[in-house]
Amino acid sequence: MREWLVEDGEQREIEEIQPKELDVLLSRFLLGTKKINNCGEKIIKEFEPSTFRGILGSVKRYLSETGYERDIFSDRDFKLTRDTLKGKCINLKEKGLGIKENRADPFTNDEIRMFYDKKLLGNA
Repeated sequence: MREWLVEDGEQREIEEIQPKELDVLLSRFLLGTKKINNCGEKIIKEFEPSTFRGILGSVKRYLSETGYERDIFSDRDFKLTRDTLKGKCINLKEKGLGIKENRADPFTNDEIRMFYDKKLLGNA
């Protein structure tokens, strides 16, 4: 986040920025940030929705630790940031990002019994 702020021309520390102004900056960050994979050729991809939530969680934690008096997840001064995050996540999910297609399905009871029968589970 700090690197993005500097590239955007912001010289102040994040905790020195007034809430309304920081709200706009965080929203712009969410809308414009992409991941760059540089494996021979420069490939720009979107982050997963959970990555943006994680980044904002880290920013919130940092601001709390520095004594910032506002909470970006609940304070009304950060409504634009929350709305942008929500919209960004919806858009990314529509593109198929953040959908856990490769998630393993849980074992059925029959499969678990089979593992026990074959002594792959249980006491040896």
